[in-house]
Amino acid sequence: DLNTSTGDHDGGWVKPPLGFVKCNIGSSWLGSNQISGAASAWILRDEKGKTLVHSRRSYSYMQSKTEPELWSMLWAVERTREVLTNPTLFPQFSRIIHTIQSYLSEIEMWSLDHCRPNRNEAAEAIAVSVTRDHRHQSYIACNAPVWLHHLLVLEAQA
Repeated sequence: DLNTSTGDHDGGWVKPPLGFVKCNIGSSWLGSNQISGAASAWILRDEKGKTLVHSRRSYSYMQSKTEPELWSMLWAVERTREVLTNPTLFPQFSRIIHTIQSYLSEIEMWSLDHCRPNRNEAAEAIAVSVTRDHRHQSYIACNAPVWLHHLLVLEAQA
C-alpha cells in the first residue's frame, strides 16, 4: 500500500494506479499450548477494485504470529509466479494472466509495502475464514468470494 508511512490516507483499501493490479496478502494465527494453526490468503484486484484472483491456504504447527505472515508472503509470491510463468497450467486464467504479464512487462521496478490492517480487510478476512470458520481447503479461484462481495464493493467505491 503506497504512502503508509506518511499517514496521508487513513481510510480503507487504496486502489492501485491506473493500468496496475494490486495483491494484498493476509494471515491469521490461532495458537495454543497443544496445537497451533495458521492461514494465509491473497487477493489480486485491478485499478477499479475488481477481484481477479484470490487464494487461501492453511498450515499446522506454527510457532508464532510471525511465521504465518512469512508463509503468507511466500505463498502469494509462489502462486503468482507459478500462474505468470506457466500460464498453460491455468487455461481458465489465460486472459487474466496475459493482462497481468502485459502490465508487468511495463514495470521497471517492483515495490513491496506494508499496509495498515484497515487497508487489508479482504485478504485478512479470507485468512481468518480458515482459522475461525475451519475452512481448511486451500484454493486459487477467479473473481471474488461471494461472502466478501459487500466489503469488496465498498472498497472498490472508495
